[in-house]
Amino acid sequence: TGRPPLDETDADRPTGPPTPVDRLYAIVEQGLCTGCGICQSVAGPEVVRVQKVANGYERPVVVGVMPLVALEVMETKQAVTKAYLVGGCLALIVTLNVGRLESWMPRRWVVTGGLLSLVAGANIFLFVDHWLLGIGIGLVAVSAGVFSVCLALFIMDFIAKRDFVLA
Repeated sequence: TGRPPLDETDADRPTGPPTPVDRLYAIVEQGLCTGCGICQSVAGPEVVRVQKVANGYERPVVVGVMPLVALEVMETKQAVTKAYLVGGCLALIVTLNVGRLESWMPRRWVVTGGLLSLVAGANIFLFVDHWLLGIGIGLVAVSAGVFSVCLALFIMDFIAKRDFVLA
């Protein structure tokens, strides 16, 4: 993850080579950023977005670090693409089958499974540094899909059909 400045001396900052996020923050902190958006176009808007910040200027903001961690571990964009493909397929299969899961177990257990997939995906990202990152990406996406579908079903259970038609 990126390490924004903690204090003037940086005494609390971990040592080691700077990460891509550290380098991006260093460019902004040293006043070298012009707000042109090249970082967003290179990294992609899902990783870095140029947004208006408190001082009124546009500056890069790191949106997510999962792609950066995956690139750092897997070393090639092709490997990261394959990991996201595996993760996306896993998420799609599980999300499309939430209804089937609900026929086998109560919804609260399906939601609990979504939470457990988020925890498992985060642990894979923390402790694994090889091809299993694709599974971790998929498990994080599964949790989002399961929560979204279960929330929609929960809301639909409590809306009367005539209220839904009249709206």
